[in-house]
Amino acid sequence: MSISGGDVNPVGFTVVKDNENPEVDIIFVHGLGGHPHGTWACEQKHATSSQARGIKRLARGFRGIFSRGRTIPPPLPTAPEPPQQHSNKDEFFWPRDLLGLESWSRPTRILTYGYNSKVTKGYSATDKSNLFAHGKDFLYALQREKPPRRNVIFVAHSLGGLVLKEALRRSEASEEYELKDIVRSTIGIIFIGTPHRGSSDLVGLADNVRRLASLTLRIDNNPTLLRALGTDSPELELGRESFLVLWRTYNFRVKTFQEAQGISGVNIGPLNEKVVPDMSSSLDDPREHAETIHENHRNMCRFRSEMDPGYRKVSGEIKAMMAIAHKEPPQSSCDGQGKHGQSAFDETPELAHAQNSELLRSLYFPEMNDRRKNIKRALDGTCDWLFSAPEFKTWQDRVDVNIHHGFLWIKGKPGAGKSTLMKEAVTRAENEAKKEGSAGRGITASFFFNARGTQHLEKTPLGVYRSLLHQVLNEDKLALAYVWDIYSKMKSNQGSVIWHEEDLQKCLVRVFERPKSRPSTLFIDAMDECDEDDVRALLRFFKGLAKTAHRAGARLRVCFSSRHYPNVSIEGCPELIVEHHSRADILLYIESESEDNSTVRELKGDIFAKSNGVFLWVVLVVAMLQSKGRGRSLKWLKQKLAEIPPQLDALFRELFETMDPEDRERTIRLMQIMLFSETRSSEEIHTALAFSGRAYASIADWEGSVEFLETLKQAHEMIIELSRGLLEPTVAISESRQQNHFDQSDLASTTYQFIHETVREFFLNGDGFRLLGLSSVNISGSGHRTLATACVNYLNTSECATPAPGEVLSPYYLQDTFWEYVTESTFDHIEAAERAGESQEDLLKLIQTNNLVERLIYHQDGLRSERLSHQDGLTPSERLYYQDDLRLPISPGADLLFAAVELGLFHTVSRLLTMGFDPNKPCAAEMKYPLLVAIDHSRYGNDGIAELLLTYGASVSSRGAYEQTALHLAAGRSIDLVRKLLPYGPDINARDIYGRTALHEAIFDRRNRDDCGEMVKLLIKHGADVNAAEQNGDTPLHQAVRWDLESKIRELYAADQDDYRYTPLHQGLRWDIDIKSAIRELLSGGVDVNAANKYGNMPLRRVVRWSNESAIRELLSGGADVNAANKAGNTPLHQAAGRGHESAICELLNGGADRFRTNTDGKIPYDLAYDLVSDATPPSPEEVQNVKLLLATEGSEVTIAMARSQFFYLHLTPCTDTAFPC
Repeated sequence: MSISGGDVNPVGFTVVKDNENPEVDIIFVHGLGGHPHGTWACEQKHATSSQARGIKRLARGFRGIFSRGRTIPPPLPTAPEPPQQHSNKDEFFWPRDLLGLESWSRPTRILTYGYNSKVTKGYSATDKSNLFAHGKDFLYALQREKPPRRNVIFVAHSLGGLVLKEALRRSEASEEYELKDIVRSTIGIIFIGTPHRGSSDLVGLADNVRRLASLTLRIDNNPTLLRALGTDSPELELGRESFLVLWRTYNFRVKTFQEAQGISGVNIGPLNEKVVPDMSSSLDDPREHAETIHENHRNMCRFRSEMDPGYRKVSGEIKAMMAIAHKEPPQSSCDGQGKHGQSAFDETPELAHAQNSELLRSLYFPEMNDRRKNIKRALDGTCDWLFSAPEFKTWQDRVDVNIHHGFLWIKGKPGAGKSTLMKEAVTRAENEAKKEGSAGRGITASFFFNARGTQHLEKTPLGVYRSLLHQVLNEDKLALAYVWDIYSKMKSNQGSVIWHEEDLQKCLVRVFERPKSRPSTLFIDAMDECDEDDVRALLRFFKGLAKTAHRAGARLRVCFSSRHYPNVSIEGCPELIVEHHSRADILLYIESESEDNSTVRELKGDIFAKSNGVFLWVVLVVAMLQSKGRGRSLKWLKQKLAEIPPQLDALFRELFETMDPEDRERTIRLMQIMLFSETRSSEEIHTALAFSGRAYASIADWEGSVEFLETLKQAHEMIIELSRGLLEPTVAISESRQQNHFDQSDLASTTYQFIHETVREFFLNGDGFRLLGLSSVNISGSGHRTLATACVNYLNTSECATPAPGEVLSPYYLQDTFWEYVTESTFDHIEAAERAGESQEDLLKLIQTNNLVERLIYHQDGLRSERLSHQDGLTPSERLYYQDDLRLPISPGADLLFAAVELGLFHTVSRLLTMGFDPNKPCAAEMKYPLLVAIDHSRYGNDGIAELLLTYGASVSSRGAYEQTALHLAAGRSIDLVRKLLPYGPDINARDIYGRTALHEAIFDRRNRDDCGEMVKLLIKHGADVNAAEQNGDTPLHQAVRWDLESKIRELYAADQDDYRYTPLHQGLRWDIDIKSAIRELLSGGVDVNAANKYGNMPLRRVVRWSNESAIRELLSGGADVNAANKAGNTPLHQAAGRGHESAICELLNGGADRFRTNTDGKIPYDLAYDLVSDATPPSPEEVQNVKLLLATEGSEVTIAMARSQFFYLHLTPCTDTAFPC
């Protein structure tokens, strides 16, 4: 709230001019000794000259120090004194009285910021905060005051500019978006008399006065700020250099104003000169366009009228900065690369477009909107009742939100039209949001459960969270920034992001726990189509989310829809029962559909009465009466209506009771295809129906048979006829076209679905298949068998045979789409059938006899090549991710048993073993043996297959192409697998072609395990040789120290710089607890800690390379030779010095390292300081000097601050806090 003629608080923010919807904040920061009002205000009276006022103020300052009436300090207050206000009734305050009245400043909010900056306050206690503390306080206060993403302009006088620079430095260094938003949102800074390099003369005088007050009169004071303003102050140099980096990075506008006069009339040494010399008030950057204001240091920021030359200069700059605010947000002027090649966390005020796209792509899945799109649009005039219902309006207008927390629940019977109603509600909400404009526009997001969908995400809570989060983040880039840190941490840990429910929930909470989050409405349809436990879990989460949002002041609404079962509810949540309100909609639908059949139209009242409010029942009955009632009397139609059962399942039953036997058999297979496959296009359904019914020697034979349908229109008609209308085309067919007028272009892209979830349930769990004559009670097993039969029969055609070298594939094969499904799904259906208890032995024999695995491998390779050919235009990271997703599931050269093991098909493997397949028969694949590939693939969760193979006699001595044994592989995967192998007597010290043993692999190939130490202990217990050396001479101890230090380095170097925006190499590496335990096990097992590899390097040298002091201490305590030299004569201390590793130098010196040992070049460690550092990241002279200082230090105990970096002096020099008069 703005003030007018009131008082300004001396500490914190005061809004002096506000606006209903400000676009920019203009913030004034005074200097030390100043005041958020007094610094910018001048007296209305003009009788006293500025010189006289200056003398009087200086005199008052000295009298306040030496006054006899203040010889005894006042008693300490028992409670904090309230902040005193600064009256501005008789003074002209230009931020409000001039700037606030400018027409171009209307879209701004003007604030002043105050902080306790007195060097001495008489006998009152002085604020001891230093420059950095003031900067930190300013940053946190600004975070609370400034809304995220609002642009900001700073006007800083004197030392206020230094406080501002420190706040911006801290903002840029933060990984919290709200803090980093400060520097991102900065579009302009005006420095008025800011001492970027200090002022020595003024500091000397002021410090003498301060000392006199302190020593003579025992007055409390704060000397630190004065010392910070010295010309040799490291704080100022740090602030100046850091600011120049920020300026280059964020490219905000900077303007410098310098004083033109000294404090004239006061003939006391430097006070007659400029308080801040030009050299100090300049940043030495031509972009600042430094110019003077014809006043002294104190008066250069005080203006009396709009014609004041100083005001015209300053306001003109503010106006120019305002123009920037109306353009694009400030962008980084650099390439985003910081020191050591790492990128800034985020280099623009909003997340970079590439980051946005990357995060959104990770959430997106193609089917997320399929169900909504496939719901037919509501008939004009229907659904209107919802938007006038009291329950809906209460929810929409957030009436009684303290009770319902933004929830609404729409319930109804199956087929009552809930999804159609929800689609209409979503559409209208989206349209309303568009009318609100971009400023206050709300977000509408929705998820429609699709139990008939083929993808897991279409029907699970995981899909709900991913879809809703994607939609919300796609609309709100600030929300993207809120969750980026969660995403980036997941990516750095996992490589490629795999979302879990907990991660997604955390992100949604992060979005809506802020009062500034965009108003959002979430619609979730058909909650009953997921498991009851999932429904309850979803409700628990959204209840908590809604309460969190409500407490934070965020405007969140959530609308559910479901059947009446499961019987769950939310306390206080209003509910709408669809069938209680649908009468008008049903009557309107009947009239619309029977426009040309007046007889049916006359029955609309009877139809509604029998419908029980179930819209789907009405749709089916009207269609039946329309098709059978033409030329019939009204009495006949009434009689027929009376015969139709009022329940949906009974109605379905009636549809199939009169079907002829041939059609029944085909309908069974059609419904199995729809239930258990992802084959949904008319062409694929047609092909699957044909090859599931019989085997053809070739595709050409099928095309020549009477079963083949020449056109897609015929295939469409077949599907509708066999399903009796219970299958329908999706909206890929234009809704504007009548069903009998589809053309080939429509049908080519059309997929099919059940008209309603009740139809799917009728066949999956009801009487559907029994009515059609299916003898098997194993619905799932028989369904997958039908599809497996279709795939195997198709794969066995002559067109799918592996071509001979130089042979060209048949044109039909290249044009067909069903071959992709066969290639990817054949074994999936065989495994699913076996899992359901339906033996696939006959199909497996056919695959083995005709060597169909070879065909699958060939066609998988062709499919991969085709998909890779569509990668033009992808970024390198996208291409790598895509290629990884296209890895061949079956290795070239695999036989049937090997392929089943590699694919993780436990039940299929079990079937093959019972059929007599030999687990010890090698194949031409790289791993050769099923047991080896089973262990190698155990990381995918297939441990049970390895156990199964062992029980059927698989040999633990089998070796792969690289001579690796089962124990080699198990040691790099799982300690449980090693325990399962050991009873079978594997050679514990067997070597692969690289000379590695299982103990090497236990450390080298840890694969993110957390049991490395326990694994090493287990292998040593069973006789592993701890000193076994591989070909290059590395023992397991070499491997252990290397993996502790280099595993994370590898990940960071291998990362695509476009994806990994920053790397923490300069921050050092943590000491991995698990590897530490592994090293201890090796040491206790008798490992030679001083064993050298063929390069002469010992384990100690490796840990020194990456400056891991904990590892150094561990090895030294284990007997490592601190002065051992490699072939070049370099000791660990030489290496630590060459790399500038201060902490490693300390540890080595404390461990007895010889500072004067020479290498083969005759150099001691001192001579090599920073020699090994890359030219791309040269050290500062201070860093080099610091390392040399360490190497020259005498004494038994050497220590140093661990946090030294470019802020070395900041940490070692006492921070000071003072100011000259402002």
